[in-house]
Amino acid sequence: MKNISFLFKIVIFCLGVLQLQTSFAQQTGVWTKTITWGSGTRREAFNVPTNYNPAKKYKLIVGLHGMNGDPTLYIKWFQFMCNQPTSSYPYQCGATFKYPTISSPVYGNFIIACPDSPNGYGDIWEPVGDTALITKIIQDAMSMYNIDPEYIYLNGESLGGRAALAYGLINYWRFRGLILWVPAIQSMAEAQGGVWAQAGNITYKYQNAKNIPISYEVAATDGLLYNDIQAFKKLYRNGGILENQTLYPFCHSPSPDNFTFHAINFIDKNATTFKTNDAGIFEVASPQPQISGGSFTPKIKIQNKGIGTLTSVTVNYQVDGGTVNTMSWTGSLKQLERATLTLPAQTVTAGAHTFKVFTTQPNGATDNVPANDQQTVNFSYITNGTSTNFTLDFENQTEKLSGVFITDWRGPAGWRQAGMDSAFFWQLDTAEGAKNSKVCMNFFNSSQSPNLPAPDTKGIKS
Repeated sequence: MKNISFLFKIVIFCLGVLQLQTSFAQQTGVWTKTITWGSGTRREAFNVPTNYNPAKKYKLIVGLHGMNGDPTLYIKWFQFMCNQPTSSYPYQCGATFKYPTISSPVYGNFIIACPDSPNGYGDIWEPVGDTALITKIIQDAMSMYNIDPEYIYLNGESLGGRAALAYGLINYWRFRGLILWVPAIQSMAEAQGGVWAQAGNITYKYQNAKNIPISYEVAATDGLLYNDIQAFKKLYRNGGILENQTLYPFCHSPSPDNFTFHAINFIDKNATTFKTNDAGIFEVASPQPQISGGSFTPKIKIQNKGIGTLTSVTVNYQVDGGTVNTMSWTGSLKQLERATLTLPAQTVTAGAHTFKVFTTQPNGATDNVPANDQQTVNFSYITNGTSTNFTLDFENQTEKLSGVFITDWRGPAGWRQAGMDSAFFWQLDTAEGAKNSKVCMNFFNSSQSPNLPAPDTKGIKS
């Protein structure tokens, strides 16, 4: 009888736990949960679509708030992603941007989870060990809701963005990508790889930027802008899979909906497939759209799109649908890492052509995601080109606008920007002299950062 009574108590206890979890799982909208943490308690805030369907898989964004932040307030920045009506939110620069009501099937399937940083300070690295709150809130979200483990994003703003950058680079394999809002990198020395003493003497693992896509948002008049630029360049120089978005003319601010939507699209396009044995073509650098000789040397980048290590793959290529040639590659590529290959020179006649390249047999096995295996480029061998003088006039160029946010100057049709300059956008401005317009890159001389270089007043004039 004692054994039966004991088992009965266990069953009652388990049913109680299950009922508690079920009651949590039924909650939608913005709500909080108190958890025991160390000798005290912390809050976890959740934002769940009001039409939550337990039979449907949802994407999860873990958001880390900034200094003096509150998880229940920070999480409301994502209401548009959870099919909830929203109102106008204040920016720290005094402007406002009205978030529209969104009911898109693409963005209506997100759940947001935000842990509370100690004393609202916004730095989840202090005290050391509090980063375990990220693991805890992911586990809690997955126990209450139907979360797709391949679609977990890490987000943070200000000091929360700084923490998300550091934590995400160390634990890149846990996340689909990083969405960073004006990370509060505290100094140039820290951005350049200095020790972050308060967080247990860690440094940013910039070398891991090639293993996870990162959307890095900066604000044009933020006093910490140049620290962010330095950190972005470090990520870039380490082979990072990056995009930069600039809020103009705002300062230290969270991101509006159009920037976050773009960040999600960028990450989803560049994320790992979370499958083994998945290789693909990342880029075809050569041939270019036009070549001026009868031969060209193909140059490509292969990528390990999957998890695990890629040690071998067969590269197949052909010109104009002709004979398929092959090259065997061996090496070692971790998740999302790339390798550059130069293929044998090819000869073509004058006119239009195609060059197709694709991968097979990653690690000697069948590719688990064949959809990302190939790329085809169109190019032309031009024989009658002539030299000419060229003048680019910016007088009829205009800035692209999105609400109150000026994005970037893209240049006339047929032109493109390349290199690091494309990460920090060129802008149209008023020219000195005979013409009215110029294109420049403004190095903002913010009063909040007196050591920044003086503004550029020359640019490229029309």
